[in-house]
Amino acid sequence: MYTCALFNGINGVVAPLLAKEMHCTTMVFEKNEQIKISKNQLGIVLSGKIFVISTDEDGRRSIIEILLRGDALASEMFYAGDHYSIAKTKTEVLFADRGALFSLNNARLCENAAGLLLGAVRRRYTHIDILSRKTTEKKLLAYLNQQSIKQGARQIRVPMSYSDLADYLSADRCAMMRELKKMQKNGKILVNGKSITIL
Repeated sequence: MYTCALFNGINGVVAPLLAKEMHCTTMVFEKNEQIKISKNQLGIVLSGKIFVISTDEDGRRSIIEILLRGDALASEMFYAGDHYSIAKTKTEVLFADRGALFSLNNARLCENAAGLLLGAVRRRYTHIDILSRKTTEKKLLAYLNQQSIKQGARQIRVPMSYSDLADYLSADRCAMMRELKKMQKNGKILVNGKSITIL
C-alpha cells in the first residue's frame, strides 16, 4: 500500500498514520468482477488491470479507459448511462476517502493525489486524440505510435487482445484486422502475433 504513488516522498513512519486518517482499505477483485467506487473515494490500482466500459443502446461495447498499476479511479470518471469498470485480471485496488485526504493539509499528499488525477485526464485526452482520427488505419497508427513512446521501442507488445483493441478504438474487429494486414502489406508495420514493429 505505502509504495503506491499516493505516498511518494512521504516518510514511512507518517504514511500509516495518514492512511488511517484517510480510511484506506485495499480490495482484491477477481477477473471479470465489477468494481464499484463510492462518490467520495479515490481508487489507486496496486496491481492488475481495469477496463472502464461503456455499452450503447445496441449493446455494443466500447472500452473507455484502461487502468494499470499506479493509475487512479474516481466516480467522476464515469458519465451517466451504462458505464462500469471490471477487473480484466486479478486486481488489487487501494481505496481512500478523498474528502479526508484533502482535509489533512499535507502538501505532498495533496500533490501526489492531484498528480494521479491529472494522469487520468492525460489518459482520456490521449484516447480522444486516437479516436478523433478519421479512419481505422489512422486510429491504429496513432495507437501504435502512442504505445511505441510508452514502451520506448519501435517494436511494441499490444497489451490486450485484438478484440479488446477493436473496442478501445471503436472499430469493427474484422475491419481492424484487415487494416493491420493491409498496413503490413504496404510496409508500414510488421505483425507477429501481438508483437508489432513500426517500420
